[in-house]
Formats: sequence, structure tokens, C-alpha cells
Amino acid sequence: MRKRCTRQHFIEYLSYNYVEKQALLARCTWQRYVHDFSYDGFVSTYNLNGEKEYGKIEVQVKSTDNIFKYMKAGNVVYDLDKRDLESWINNRFPVIFVLYDAENDLAYYLEIVDYYKKHGLDIKKINKFVRIYIPCEHLFDSTAVDKLKQIKNDLI
Repeated sequence: MRKRCTRQHFIEYLSYNYVEKQALLARCTWQRYVHDFSYDGFVSTYNLNGEKEYGKIEVQVKSTDNIFKYMKAGNVVYDLDKRDLESWINNRFPVIFVLYDAENDLAYYLEIVDYYKKHGLDIKKINKFVRIYIPCEHLFDSTAVDKLKQIKNDLI
């Protein structure tokens, strides 16, 4: 039997396309990594003159055809791998987790380092996964990219 490009492959490609579109709408760019080591890509930001700014926003993207299985009490719930979290928490610049909803063509995001600090997560006490709660109002769109750009620039 020959290998097939499945629906899951296509929604994964759509999720990258969605992230890139939101970055472009915010006058930023998205670059996908060839090798995925806890990050799928990053967003580069630019000033009003179109000059590239220092730093980047690291992004991990997941996708689904059934967002309702992740919904719970006004949040999108997802279990992050401890190994990913270990590589993200010491990043100087924002690291965001994006969950793309292919059925509705929208995405939810969470800024991981801030979430980690606010919730006092102790990496030593996490076994394999940590459950995160993304508020449903955390839609990943060009406005979110603008906010993340400001967070990144405030860290410089």
C-alpha cells in the first residue's frame, strides 16, 4: 500500500498557513523550521519603517478537526509534553502555543512563559504532561500578533 496524505496532514498544513496569514496581517513574517525541536517556527517583527526588529516569537502549532473535544468550562484544554515545556520556559522571548481549529478556521493561543510563571508550575513535579487552559477569548489573530510583538519589544 502506498503512503497517503491524510486529512490530519492537510489540517496541519492549514494551521501553518493560518499562523502565517495572521503574522502577515500584522505586518510580521512567519518562518517555519525544517526540523521540529519543540518549535514549529517563529514570527519576526518589523518597525513602522519596515526594518526588522531584534528577537522573535517562537511558535508551536497543533491542529484539530474537532475543537469541541478540547473545550471545557470556557477554556481550550490541552496536555503539553513536559519535554517541550522544559525547552520553552527559559526562552527570553515569547513562546506561544497555538491550537488551530480547522473546522472553523480559527486558532487559540497561549503565551507559555507567562502562563508558567503565573501558575507557579514546578517542572520537577510534572511527570510527562502538564494540562494548560487557554481562555476561549485568546483567539490567535493579527491583533494577538500585535500584542505579542509589544510583549517581545518590552523585553528588549
